[in-house]
Formats: sequence, structure tokens, C-alpha cells
Amino acid sequence: FFAERYGDNGSLDTEAGEGGWATEHEGAFMDGQGHGMGWIEHHTAENPESGMHRVALRHSPILQTFWDRTARNPAKARCIAFVDYIDMDEAVQLYGKEKAEKGRRNTQNSSGSEVVEQCRVIRYYDRGWDGNDPTTATLLGSLDQDGICYRRKNPIGNVLPSSYYLHCLMPGMMRAIGQIAFQMPTQEMLNMIEMAIKRVLKMQGFQGFDVSRFEPEDLPGILSGKITRAKMRPAPAGTNTNAVEEFSGLEVASSLFAMYQLWDRQYTADSNQNDLDRGNTTTKDKTLGEVELMDQRSKVQQSWSELQASKLIIRSARVSFKWAAKYDRDPLLLDVYGRNILVNDPQNPVTWMDHWLHEPSRILLDSASLKAVDADQEAQRVMAKLAPALQLGANPQWALEKYLDAIGEELLLRASEDEPG
Repeated sequence: FFAERYGDNGSLDTEAGEGGWATEHEGAFMDGQGHGMGWIEHHTAENPESGMHRVALRHSPILQTFWDRTARNPAKARCIAFVDYIDMDEAVQLYGKEKAEKGRRNTQNSSGSEVVEQCRVIRYYDRGWDGNDPTTATLLGSLDQDGICYRRKNPIGNVLPSSYYLHCLMPGMMRAIGQIAFQMPTQEMLNMIEMAIKRVLKMQGFQGFDVSRFEPEDLPGILSGKITRAKMRPAPAGTNTNAVEEFSGLEVASSLFAMYQLWDRQYTADSNQNDLDRGNTTTKDKTLGEVELMDQRSKVQQSWSELQASKLIIRSARVSFKWAAKYDRDPLLLDVYGRNILVNDPQNPVTWMDHWLHEPSRILLDSASLKAVDADQEAQRVMAKLAPALQLGANPQWALEKYLDAIGEELLLRASEDEPG
């Protein structure tokens, strides 16, 4: 259900602004990876083909998400608000002209060449304050009493319809930080060294004149460039100096290059990007084993990001299933171990999602599925999953289809070349 309904396969209505789960998770991951927190808003959307509702996700930008500021851990937040901007005509249809005018805001496009009139919509949720019921409210314009459009009980109880990506929250920190906070000091130091090198390189050389070798009346013309030919006096006895000496500009100190290399290595540790990731060759001759070891050690932070990304998806699944149990009634045909099962059959209430999700399930996610792998690795990973299913009596035809989907056309062609027929 998770993979088929919410996978990034075009199953959701893109015209309604809802992409697949992967698309929305990418935005939340980018916010969290860079700034420390990334947010997903969970809600329901109507399938225009069936007219039934289903769960949908929306990435809420970090600057348009407000949560409980007294909660250090976002999992313990008691309230959250999502800010969204919609077209004024749509806002008038949803809330009426008088209310929509309260949320009118003039925004600019990315280039600043056009002003767009939009309505600022704020969707607020809480777990309940001072013993009151959990509440949700829609506000237009601002978070105050005048902006309230309507208020009602939270449809999924004391669960906030949100999931999040949290990058780094160390003891003693009030808020999470992301990769940018680690990279900024190092990048600033690299910029300072580069500016120092540029200043030195821009210093041009100059010419020195031995004024005793020229006639005094010719010196002003020589210095101004009006005189290009002049008589020179002979050099004093016992000296071998030139009348004109060329002096080059300052040379860059070798210590600057050494310092740059030092901070560049620190940037690799802070950004999780080594020379290979940035498309640069290694600066020194290294064996293949040394290069692979360097590449492996630089992936420590990547493993942490993969862990947090998997937690984001698991949190999204848990909250989405809360919504699905109550409101997801859009029919969906699933292929379960070779058997076609219709979920949310309108004619059979037993197949509705609330029955499937009546008993809580443990959500497992293979972190390897988050990484791009070649066809051979993918085939091995899928076979490791199919073997236990076959032992439990899964349909062999279904297992064969899954295996062929995993290995792809490339491996099929390679196998046909090795063994014709």
C-alpha cells in the first residue's frame, strides 16, 4: 500500500499539486540536510478519477513552518502551523471573498519582474491545551484571532499531521542544525585565503630608475611617458648597475597554499564531499586501495544522513496510516505475493483501510533502498528478499516477475549474449 499508493510513480494527482512521496521527501531532506529541520504536511486529497479521498503529502518549506518553540525535540511538539500560498480565485471559492481578502498578499516571482496576488493560508494543529480537545484551525493572513476562518477538533486526535527530518541535535543545543552550519566557517576561511591570493596576484610589477644616469631635465618626461628616448650617463666607475631595473610583483607565499590545503581537507570532512565527489583528481599519487579507503572514510556523515532519511520515511508512513485508517477510501489494486487484492473496495467494507490498519504494524525500511545501486547489486538485494517469501509459499511466478523487474534490460541482454537461447 505504501509503495503503490504513494510511490513516485505518478499515482497521485499532479494537477492538484501533489507529487509522489519521493518528490515531497526530497524537499524535506534538502531542508533538513542544509538547515537542520525538514517538514512534511499530511492531509487528504480527492482522486479526480474515483471521486474518493486518499492521503497526500506536501513538503512544507522550513521558513513556512512554525512548531512548538518550547519543545526542543520536534517529536514532543504540542502544536504546528503550515503556511501556504494559493491563488486568490481559489481562495474566494474556498472561503468566500470577504475572508479571502484578509489573506491577500502580493508576492513576486523568482526574478522579481512580476507581482502575483495570492492568499496566505495557515493550517494550525495542536494536541490540546489545558485539557481541551486537540484542535485544528485554518487562518487567513496571520496567526491571530482576526485571521481565523474556522476551527474544529483535530480529525486524527492528538497526533500532529506532520513528519520531519532532523539532522543534528546535540546535547545543549536548543535547535537542530544542518550541514550548512558545519560548512560555513570552513568555507569562509577558504574564501579569505582565496582573496589573499588574488590580492597578491593583482599586484603588478614596477620599474626603478637610477636618476643619476639621466639628465635632470629629462626625468619628468620619462616618468610621464612623453619621452621614450633619452641620453644616459655612464655608470660610475666600479659599478655594474642598470639605469632601469624591472621589479616583479609580490609572489604568493607557500604558506598560503599549505593553509588552503589544510582547510580544503576540513571542508571535505564538513561537507561529506571529497575530491572524487567534486569531480577532481587526487592531489597526490595514491594506490587504488588508498583512494578507496579515502572515499570510504569520507562517507561517515553520509551514513548518518541515510539513517535520518529512513527515519523521515518511517515517520511519514506512521502518520499517513493514521490518516488512511479514517479517511483513505480510494480503491487500489495491490499485487501481494502474486495475488491481486483490492483495497478500499466500495462494495466491501471489510477491505477498507481501517480494517487493514486496525492492528498496528512495525514499519521496516532497508536503508540500501535509499541509495542508487547498479543492476547487479539491485538484483542481489531483491533475491535476498525473495528467498524467504518463496520458502513461505509465495507464488513463484510473482517472484520471477519481481526478479526480472530488478535485474532490468541490461542484465537480460548480457545474459542472452553469454548463453544464447
